[in-house]
Amino acid sequence: MNAKTLGTKMKARVAMKKITIFIGLAMTSAIVNADYDLLEKAPVVVTDVSATEQEGGQPEVVVQINSSTNLLQESTVSGAERNVSPSTSEPKVNSVTVGKSFLATEYKLGPGDIISVTVFSEPDLSFDNLELSEKGVVTYSFLGEVDALGLTVSEMQKKVSSLLKEGYLKDPKVTISVKKYRQIYLSGAVNSPGGYAYQPGMTVRTLVTLAGGMLDSAADSGIRILSSDGQSRMVSIESPVLPGDTIEIPQLENIYITGAVNKPGSYSFKKGLTIKQAIVIAGGLTERASERKIRVTREIDGEEFDGYMAIEEFAKPGDTIEVGEGFF
Repeated sequence: MNAKTLGTKMKARVAMKKITIFIGLAMTSAIVNADYDLLEKAPVVVTDVSATEQEGGQPEVVVQINSSTNLLQESTVSGAERNVSPSTSEPKVNSVTVGKSFLATEYKLGPGDIISVTVFSEPDLSFDNLELSEKGVVTYSFLGEVDALGLTVSEMQKKVSSLLKEGYLKDPKVTISVKKYRQIYLSGAVNSPGGYAYQPGMTVRTLVTLAGGMLDSAADSGIRILSSDGQSRMVSIESPVLPGDTIEIPQLENIYITGAVNKPGSYSFKKGLTIKQAIVIAGGLTERASERKIRVTREIDGEEFDGYMAIEEFAKPGDTIEVGEGFF
């Protein structure tokens, strides 16, 4: 095989693995201002919003498609970098930029948020730490209580500007930013459930790590987020979270141990648990128990299994383990 043929085949392989789409700056805002649903539904990951000057002075944004994961990863690269092969490491969702975009344009203020209000050339009307009360209002000097509940930062800026025009300033230039977001809450099968300070770009995994990790009894799926607007949805461990969210990590179903054990009852399931270990948790076998008469009832692929199993077999969440007695 000559060098020319080899080079052609190598280019073809790269083309199969990586598709590069050049999008003009006119499309940039459409990518950046993704609404909240994109955080969950669309396989788009925005990692940067900058653009580089290409030949002829035309700036552009590059979107790379990783064919192995169907995940779009956006970055800005120079012409010399476009032929670099994609990384072989597992792509990870970078939710920082998307999260910041959402927070800047769509996030609605609520109790516990702390905002700063800056009025250009008016230091007496500028305040650095205004916390929204439980009712969602801030106490603003000269204006009294201002209702901010459910407003975006942009809407709040317009509201304060309008109020200042009514008797204080002719054309106020108001800038509002969130200094500190309200807490997020984690419950369920984690080591330290409770409230945690929110930082842009946080995911369920980030929060679980702050909480000391999951318990051995935590389920691999079924994580649920209850947002501050009352909406509930199922998510994955990599899903982004937002201020005011409550995240619940479910526990695996208990196992039930009956029959010839010293402490029959319901017990928490832990990953890797064997039937023998489960029996030990239940106080061990009685004198009349038989290891050959261990009957297990469990659901397999939607159907009920009911039969004898060896004591060394692994238990499953929701199992009912019945230990029979021998003949003595």
